[in-house]
Amino acid sequence: MHTHRQRGRTDLVLGVVLATVASMIALAASSFLPNARGESAGSTTPDRRLASGSIAAGYMNSCAILANGSLRCWGGADHGVLGLGTGVPGPGDTQFDVGDNEAVSTVSTVNLGVGRTARSIAMRYKHACAVLDNGSVRCWGNGQGDVDTDLEGVLGTLGKRIVGDNETPASEPVVDLGAGRTAKSVTAGWLQSCAVLDNDQVKCWGQNNAGQIGANTFTTPLAASASGTVDLGGSAAAVSSGRMHNCALLTNGQVRCWGQNNAGQLGTGNTENIGDNEAVSAGAAVSLGAGRTATAIAVGYEHSCAILDNGQLRCWGANGSGQLGLGNTTAVGDNEAVSSVATVDLGAGRTAVNVSAGYDNTCVVLDNGAVRCWGSNHIAQLGLGGEVPLQPGEVAPDENYHAALGDNEQPTSVPAISLGTATAVATGTYHSCAMLTTLSVQCWGAGNNGRTGHGNTDRVGDNETPGDYAGVNLGGSVGATTTTTTTTTTTTTTTTTVAPTSSTTPTTAAPAAPAPAPTPTPAPASVDTRPPYLRMWRGTPVRVGRDGRVCVFLTSDEVAITALAINIPGKGEFRSPVVGVGPTFPQFLCVTLPRSARPTRPVRTMFTAAGLDRAVNMAFDQASIVLTR
Repeated sequence: MHTHRQRGRTDLVLGVVLATVASMIALAASSFLPNARGESAGSTTPDRRLASGSIAAGYMNSCAILANGSLRCWGGADHGVLGLGTGVPGPGDTQFDVGDNEAVSTVSTVNLGVGRTARSIAMRYKHACAVLDNGSVRCWGNGQGDVDTDLEGVLGTLGKRIVGDNETPASEPVVDLGAGRTAKSVTAGWLQSCAVLDNDQVKCWGQNNAGQIGANTFTTPLAASASGTVDLGGSAAAVSSGRMHNCALLTNGQVRCWGQNNAGQLGTGNTENIGDNEAVSAGAAVSLGAGRTATAIAVGYEHSCAILDNGQLRCWGANGSGQLGLGNTTAVGDNEAVSSVATVDLGAGRTAVNVSAGYDNTCVVLDNGAVRCWGSNHIAQLGLGGEVPLQPGEVAPDENYHAALGDNEQPTSVPAISLGTATAVATGTYHSCAMLTTLSVQCWGAGNNGRTGHGNTDRVGDNETPGDYAGVNLGGSVGATTTTTTTTTTTTTTTTTVAPTSSTTPTTAAPAAPAPAPTPTPAPASVDTRPPYLRMWRGTPVRVGRDGRVCVFLTSDEVAITALAINIPGKGEFRSPVVGVGPTFPQFLCVTLPRSARPTRPVRTMFTAAGLDRAVNMAFDQASIVLTR
C-alpha cells in the first residue's frame, strides 16, 4: 500500500392486483430513484429502509445517511463541504479534515436544523445538497462551483459564497423551490444543482454558461428562486448532473439531456448545446434503441449512462479514459446515435441495477451484488489493485494492474472489485464508495484528506483490494429514513441515482414500531417470476377494484415491501400503512383511492414502493401505470 499525504438478487415480485378479482399485472421496483428505501438483508424488524441516495462521493469528500436520518460527512474540510462549521482551513491546513487520522464516528453529524433528518444526499466538486424529511433542500459548500470567479448559485442563492466552514447548513435558508413546492430528489453537479419537485418537474440553479439550468437563456448565474422549471416535455422521475450538463429520466422511460455538449454527452448525435436558447423539449431524446426505455441514469463530468429496461447499460459522451466501457477511447453521441454503439459488456448473464458516473470513470452494481468500475485508474479509483501506467511493450505483473480499464479492453477483462455484496455505488472524482448489504460503507481510491474514511490518508485499491479494509466507522448502520426519490444515483454523485441508487413524493419517516399489516386479500392465480427488469411495465393499464383498492402482492420472504403510494394527477398522493416484515406470506399492501380520486377515464400515475430484494438488497422504486375504471 502506498501512503500519500499530499498526493493528490432474488426476484422481486410485485403485482398490482384487483381487490375484487384474481387477475394481476406484475410491476417491478426499477432502481431509478435512489432515495427509496429497503431493508437490511436478513433483518426481521428494521427500523429504517435503505436508499441508493444514502451515500455520496465528491472531490475530496464523502457522505452517508445513517439509519436515524442523521448525516455524516468526511474527507477534506475545504470550502465547507463537510458542513460541520468547525472553521476555515488555511492553505494546506488539514486540521479540520475528517477521517484522515480519526474515525469518522468521532466527529459530529451535520446540523440540518432542529428536528430535521436527511432523506437523500448528493455531492460533487465543492458542494453538497440534501433532501430533508420535510421535503426541503439544503445545500452547503462553495457557492462558486469549480471556477475561481464571482459566479455563484449552486447553493440556491446568489448571496453567501461559502456555507459550512464556520457555520452549519442550518444557519442558512433552505433552497427556494417555489411556493408550496418540495423536492423528491436532488443532484449536485460541478457548476449547478437540480431537483425533481413534488409535481414531477425539474428545477435547476447555479451557473448557466452552457444552458445547463434549462431556462432557455444565457443569463448566469440563476438562483433557484429565479430559474423556473425545465421544459422537458413530460414528467420527470429522476435527474442527474455533471460538470455543465444534466440528464432527466422521464416517467415514460425517455432520457433527455441539456447543457454543454462538446463531447456528445447530451446523446443527441451532435455537439450543439441545449437549453441556452431553446426549450429542452425542443432537443431530441437520447436514442436508447428500438423499444428500449431507461430505468436509471447517471451523469459524470462529460459523460452519461443509463440502465435500460432489459438491464443493459448504455453510456455516451467523452471517453478519453475508457469511461464508457466500450474497449476504446472514442466519444459516443457527438456524431452518431447512442443506440448505434454497443452496450457495456457486464459479463455473461449479468445486468445492472445501480450506476454512478464520476470524473472520468464509471461504476455499476450488478444484479448479483458485485461492483465493476472502469475508466481512469491512476489513483486506484477502480479498486483493482493496480495503478501505475504501463509503457508500450510492458507486461502487467498481474491481471489487476491497469492505468485505465475500458480504453482498450472490456470491463469484464478483470474480476469485479473484491468488496462484498453491494446495493449502491457512488463515484467521486478520484475515489468511490459502495453501500453493502451489511449496512456498511466501503470506500477506495485516493485517500488524502481522509476521503475514504479509514482513519488515514492511504490509497485503497492500489496494491490491495477494498475488501482488505474494514468499512467506514460511521457509528451506526447506513440507510435513509423515508421513501423518497433522489441518487442515485444515485446519484450520485448521482446515480442514480432512479434509483439511484439508488435510488417519490417526500414522506414522513417510518415509525419505530411497525403498524399492523393490512388484511390479506385472495392471492392472484399466477405470478410473473421473470427477472425484475423484465417486469417494469410502463404505461400498462391497470383496472382499479370496485372498492378503489390497488395492491402490491408479496410471494415469499425473499421480498418485503413496506410502503406503497400512488400519485393521482390533480388529486394528490394516497398511501398504504407502513408495515414491518411479517412472518407469513403472501402479503399485501393496498392503497384505497377515495371515490373522488378514482379515474373516470384512463389516467397515468406513479406507483411507488419501498422494498427489499434479499440477495442484492435493492431498495426502490417507481413504475408508471395507467389506472382505469
